[in-house]
Amino acid sequence: MTDDTVATPAAAIARLDPDALVSLEEERDFLLRSLEDLEREYAAGDVDATDFAALKDDYTARAGAVLRSIAQRRMAKAIVAPARSRGRVFAWIGLVVVIAGLSGVLIARGSGTRGAGDSATGDPIRDTRQLLSDAQQAAAARDYEKSIDLYTKALEIRPGNVEALTYRAWSNARAGNAAAAATDLEAAIDLDPKYPDARVFRAIVYATAGKFDKAHEQLVVFDTLDAPPLMDQVIDSQRLRERVALGRVESKLLVADPPPFAGVGFTLDDLFLAAQQLDLDGRVADELTLYAQMLAANPKEQRALAYQGWALARAGVAQKQTALLTRAVDQFDKALAAKPGYADALVFRSFTYQFGLSRSADAKADLAAFDALADKPAALATLIETYGLRASIIASLGTK
Repeated sequence: MTDDTVATPAAAIARLDPDALVSLEEERDFLLRSLEDLEREYAAGDVDATDFAALKDDYTARAGAVLRSIAQRRMAKAIVAPARSRGRVFAWIGLVVVIAGLSGVLIARGSGTRGAGDSATGDPIRDTRQLLSDAQQAAAARDYEKSIDLYTKALEIRPGNVEALTYRAWSNARAGNAAAAATDLEAAIDLDPKYPDARVFRAIVYATAGKFDKAHEQLVVFDTLDAPPLMDQVIDSQRLRERVALGRVESKLLVADPPPFAGVGFTLDDLFLAAQQLDLDGRVADELTLYAQMLAANPKEQRALAYQGWALARAGVAQKQTALLTRAVDQFDKALAAKPGYADALVFRSFTYQFGLSRSADAKADLAAFDALADKPAALATLIETYGLRASIIASLGTK
């Protein structure tokens, strides 16, 4: 690895446009939802077998193209990421080390074949589906006024369409009209309490308004539903669980002389999620306070041990304080004693040995232990490659 920025062709640079990637991801999500609706309509007898097969094939082809574009853009982004110095690794790494990767193979499907300028067919199902498709495309282009208008037209044809209500609400939310979004989401939930999308968007709207307890209630219900993976991806991309946890925890536990967290209705998971958000926000002192509360309740809580150590390690590198690095390693040791083979602790300790303490042989041993695990979190593997841990160890030891 060098310190030079990788030269990239124009086509690869174009793939790095974040707005274009967001639009593609929104189109992918809509196509997946559309297939689910098509399956339900076919099962209910609202779509005949011929139309079902034709629509399914068309949607699948469109979604396949979208997924390929997403994959190409993500690959380009990975290729052009510049190398970072040892100190910058620890400064930046806290922003990307949330160990909650997005998983699942997405099989995409989508909506009708009529163009936006074509006339209506007279078939309510086809016309509604086309309006929903056009509305999603408008939303992806950030034309929320048009998107809302199209969803409204779809609702005029089929007033009880939960998808149209839910996604008109989401367009309103993104356009800054939280009141209209809330009204539509409540109506959607009343129509179908088990529609996961409405629960997720309702939680987001509540969280944006600072109503974290209500947002938490929506997530509790969501967790009881048979939700598609894409909704979990929305939650992850919004860091919704972390933000909601911090919003609930902060006023009660990040105070002088806080009460025991269990006594005010929180769990270890709540504190850990809140601490992860604090880490992203750069509030390390408050993050360490929550880890300390977790460890006061359970001294062997491996997540608190590992992530407390990780925060100390990054501070130790930034401040060139060997004492902090040594304390960090001690925390990793305790985490691995509590949970042998704990992937997070192995990787964090390897980074600390290599970039903080110049103990490359120990760093290599921890990386080898991680490589030997049957279950290696993808986010950790990406972290290792992105920040050149393996290459740095090889360079230090002069071996492969």
